[in-house]
Amino acid sequence: MLFRSAFRMNLTALGLLALVVGTFLIYSTMSFAVLQRRATLGVLRAIGVTPSELLTNVLIEAFALSVIATAIGLLVGRGLASGLVDLVLRTIGDLYFSNVVEAARPSPWIYVEGAALGISATLLAALKPAFDAAHATPAAVLRRVDRKSTRLNSSH
Repeated sequence: MLFRSAFRMNLTALGLLALVVGTFLIYSTMSFAVLQRRATLGVLRAIGVTPSELLTNVLIEAFALSVIATAIGLLVGRGLASGLVDLVLRTIGDLYFSNVVEAARPSPWIYVEGAALGISATLLAALKPAFDAAHATPAAVLRRVDRKSTRLNSSH
């Protein structure tokens, strides 16, 4: 019994670690996406797009990406889990039991929880880049973009 609770706690800790690493990667990706579109976002702000509209659009983009990525992650995770569990159970059955050992069926709620965690982590990670994009002043953004293009043109 102690082994089972220690094993479950270890799996939970590793799952949370993977979630934290994934959240950091999402944050980096969204920050890079906002940085790459700095000029476009500056022009949008200059022509009258409000900060809340810009924030909403970046978060909608993050939500759409999170739904797609979470669905792919759940499908790939299900395939990997079933394959790896079968290998482990076959080994345990061969080494320790004379009977065939079968895997337990996962609850459908585990997929709902996984989807909720994936989408929530993505939106949480995208909040800071979206907030930065929405609250940058158009003049500062366009000045920075103009300075970079001037530097690039003068070096040739």
